[in-house]
Amino acid sequence: MDTLSRWLGAPRGLLILFGTVVALPAATLVFLGVRLLQQDRELAHQRRAEVLEQASGRAVRALDDGLAAIQRRLSDPSWRPTEAPPGSVYVLMAGDQARTVPSSALAYYPVVPRMKEPPAAPFGELEAVEFKAQDLPKALELSRRLAGSADPLVRAGALLRQARILRKMGRAADALPIYGTLATFTTISINGSPADLVARKTRCLLLKELTRASELRQEAAALDADLDAGRWQLDRMSYQYVSTQLNEWLGPARQPHADSEGLAAAVEWLYQQWTRGSGSELSPNGARSLTTDGTTVTVVWGSAEGRLPAFVGGHKYFEREWLAKARKAAEPGITG
Repeated sequence: MDTLSRWLGAPRGLLILFGTVVALPAATLVFLGVRLLQQDRELAHQRRAEVLEQASGRAVRALDDGLAAIQRRLSDPSWRPTEAPPGSVYVLMAGDQARTVPSSALAYYPVVPRMKEPPAAPFGELEAVEFKAQDLPKALELSRRLAGSADPLVRAGALLRQARILRKMGRAADALPIYGTLATFTTISINGSPADLVARKTRCLLLKELTRASELRQEAAALDADLDAGRWQLDRMSYQYVSTQLNEWLGPARQPHADSEGLAAAVEWLYQQWTRGSGSELSPNGARSLTTDGTTVTVVWGSAEGRLPAFVGGHKYFEREWLAKARKAAEPGITG
């Protein structure tokens, strides 16, 4: 029985004090009742705070243990990147290279692979006819002839020029299927950008030019889905350029790629630290949280001679894995 219950059990106006019955005015009774009730509440609040503090301590220890376990794995000289859980990525940096697993987890990359470009030599006559002689019909015929080449690099270059010539001739609708064919070339680069990405972006531009709004939305949505799925490894500037175009084409219907962009920003930060004085800016083992556009990402790295192994967990991974473990560790200490 608490303090308030003990004295409320006495007859009205009486207080049992050290075994003696004392008569009290009604106002004093009310004051004592309120004061004792406040004290009971304060004690209950204090007990609750102590319980919560203990639970928080267990949660923090669980997170610390998780971070320490990751760092131990990363510091093992035999460690190699394995498939990371959804919403996270493993990174292995060595020299000026950065290998990520999975390779499609980031919106953009600090280092992008180089692909072969179409050679310039086979198109000398075509471009002389197109630009100097301004003979577009003949240039179109030459582009069609070159598009039959057995060399995929020459074929891709010919398709690009064929579509360009058709647009100059005012035949934008005829250029659409040419770009559709060019979009099947996935291992060739056009001026530093993947040929299929260039072709699909240009199709969107033509559909807008032709005021075919429904087809534009469909084409842009498919492009955005592939961008989010990591179909292309782009540098940050290229990614942001495509993203800006998609915002224009899709408007408010476009969903943000917050998780993959947050992971990309964290990996880029880590790469910059690593390449700045061969990683001298980084401690041998460490962890850091970074916030980009409201998205928090946690970076954990270990130490290994001549290389930097790391783990990067995004918001979704943190909610599903670390926060869930912290809650579970805290649960036994939570009472009503």
